[in-house]
Amino acid sequence: MAQPAALDFDAFYADRLGRCGGAAPDVPWDLRGPQPALVRAGEAVRSPVLEVGCGLGGNAVHLALAGHRVTAADISPAAVREARRRAGAAGAEVEFAAADATDLGSGFTGFATVVDVALLHSLPTGLHRAYARCLHGAARPGARLLLLCLAGTGEAADAGAGPRPLSRERIRAALHGYWRVRRFRREELAAPGGASADPAWLVEAVRC
Repeated sequence: MAQPAALDFDAFYADRLGRCGGAAPDVPWDLRGPQPALVRAGEAVRSPVLEVGCGLGGNAVHLALAGHRVTAADISPAAVREARRRAGAAGAEVEFAAADATDLGSGFTGFATVVDVALLHSLPTGLHRAYARCLHGAARPGARLLLLCLAGTGEAADAGAGPRPLSRERIRAALHGYWRVRRFRREELAAPGGASADPAWLVEAVRC
């Protein structure tokens, strides 16, 4: 799960990975594997795949081992280094890159599926449109977006750090004009260590 822009991602990851030798017990979204909701949505994934906000790589590794060609990006170089190490240990071929999902640049293009596991709900609302536009630019015509985010109702405030549950209306507004939402499915966002899962939306959208 990604964290909001107020957090210095790279310092956060570097501190915890440096102290714990890659075990990262203080990273509250590190499942050391994929989100179960993404596994359940596997039939919707087509190669090549771009995952944004990949964190420590659990979802990207799963997709690669399932036979997909995967590129995975995160804003934190420290996270990317650890994700690359874990992928190598698992025998998974993933192309990792340190990149901002709201400003990927021209090197990201032609993807058939874009995956976001818990990034959008951590972005300030002011960056939602840049996010949607950027992912649209990275995707080929007819591409799918699979988005897993905390589920909420109404309008969530932007004050303070931390992820904010998003309503269907807020998600549609974020994606409007770039991605056409096909369906919302009630899901859960799992937490490590047996902690309670949080209600989530699994959103499937198609590139406009």
